[in-house]
Amino acid sequence: MDLKERIQKLKEIMSYLDDITYYTLKPKTIIISKAYNYLENIKNDFKKELKISKSE
Repeated sequence: MDLKERIQKLKEIMSYLDDITYYTLKPKTIIISKAYNYLENIKNDFKKELKISKSE
């Protein structure tokens, strides 16, 4: 999965989070932590890609 696909997926997750916020509170914390972890993974992968492209 390339970066553009991951960003698109993240946008979908975020819109899903917005919908959930209106209906419930407790499960939201679980979903937010999953989304946060996903964001962290994207950030780390992006840093790796930057290092690779800089070293080339």
